[in-house]
Amino acid sequence: MSLVRAHLLAPRRARRAPGGLGAVLVFVCVLQVIDARAQTGLVLDETGASARSGAMGQAFTGIADDSAAAYYNPAGLAFDGPKETILGFRYMEADTFIDFVGPPPPSPYPPPPADPTDPGVRPVLVTTDTEWNPPITTGLVVGVSGHFAPPSLVEDFPWLDRLHYGVILNLGISSQNTFHTYEDYSQPYFFRYDTRPDLLSAVATIAYRPWDWISFGAGVIPNVNAYQSNYAKIRLNAPADDPTKGFDIAIKVHSVMEFSPVGGIMLRVPVPDMPEDFLQLGFSYRGQIGNFFGTGPSFTVLGEGTPDGGFDPQTELPVGLIVNYAGFAPAQWSFGIGLRPNERLTLGADLVYKEFYAFKVFIHRKPTPEFENTLVPRFGVEYEMPVASEWPVLDLLERIDWRVGYYYEPTPNPSLNGVQNILDCNQHVASGGVGLNFAPIAEEARLRVDLYGQFHQLVDRFTMNEGDLRRGPYTAGGSVFALGLEVRVDW
Repeated sequence: MSLVRAHLLAPRRARRAPGGLGAVLVFVCVLQVIDARAQTGLVLDETGASARSGAMGQAFTGIADDSAAAYYNPAGLAFDGPKETILGFRYMEADTFIDFVGPPPPSPYPPPPADPTDPGVRPVLVTTDTEWNPPITTGLVVGVSGHFAPPSLVEDFPWLDRLHYGVILNLGISSQNTFHTYEDYSQPYFFRYDTRPDLLSAVATIAYRPWDWISFGAGVIPNVNAYQSNYAKIRLNAPADDPTKGFDIAIKVHSVMEFSPVGGIMLRVPVPDMPEDFLQLGFSYRGQIGNFFGTGPSFTVLGEGTPDGGFDPQTELPVGLIVNYAGFAPAQWSFGIGLRPNERLTLGADLVYKEFYAFKVFIHRKPTPEFENTLVPRFGVEYEMPVASEWPVLDLLERIDWRVGYYYEPTPNPSLNGVQNILDCNQHVASGGVGLNFAPIAEEARLRVDLYGQFHQLVDRFTMNEGDLRRGPYTAGGSVFALGLEVRVDW
């Protein structure tokens, strides 16, 4: 993968993964549970696909030298780095706010008459304050990568030596992940943090390196949409002791699995008198991910029950269609540079173009005004510090990796003055982390523990809120922090 490190420990080229069976098993497990869990790219896109990439500001398109490459740039898998298994834990919590700072705009309705029983009375619209308690996102991170074929097969088919696989997934802890949608079309909410489903983010990819200087990778991000259609018969003459209270409801749930593509190219640019991994260029694409849950067509018929147990329909209510929408990651085009000026220092820089124009609100309509595409610059640094100490515990370490990163993400929402109060802010994201590389635990097996933290500062945003007649001007903002711990074993 990208900046494949000339490891101070031992050459990674000498190690060989047992084959792609692990990737197949992990992906099969994903498909077994995906029908019960929502797939979204949000958690990977916000906190990073791994502790290392998250600590380096997700500037990973041109580096991509561990299992996280499956998400950022699968082509990086085909260079001689990633033969590993990672297992980790992720925690993210948002602390957002909205302060209403004035009365709502004048109502276009005439004032109500003095007599409240007068049929001409109209509702009085008032300012509504909302408490914000965004759901906490927690999850287990699993990643595997390595050679796709076992060594015995490579002996007969040498070209398989250049074929690699990678799988990365984040499995949400369901007791702490939740989401809800709103009966009020203009309800204020932070679209990135307030409508988070029970998360399952998974990516499975393969990569091939036809020549030493270039590799190609491709894969899929599975996605499931679920619709529920209801057919209700309401018996108006149901007796008081009827256990169903006169409601006979038939429910039909329809789930559809879709796949978003992910692909990439990695180039190692030859530079005279420099290591082969001195300069790497990465290009990648990730398809759009969006989820639909809730209710599709709803049929309601009013009538009376007949003595023989039948139903006499009298009135049919208009068919309703409500599609709750939760979880959106835009299609993304990424260009990245990975630079390794010496054996200890790795630098990464990415430019990510996000196609937010396709964003829709929870009733499956584009907001007013529509979202705009964004351009996100990312930067990351890693420094590998050898450790030579006889102190207890430290004598087990061979190297400590120090990492920092930063990116600035502009909001795709051009205005908060629309009918919908979809809240979002420009954000500065700073991150840092450390990797503890231990002495070999077995032949050709090395252990690393990665820790990282990430802080999002949401820039306060004020709006007159002219499109909402019930709520006055307000300021929205806040912060988000994420923490992660991962254990990695190099095979």
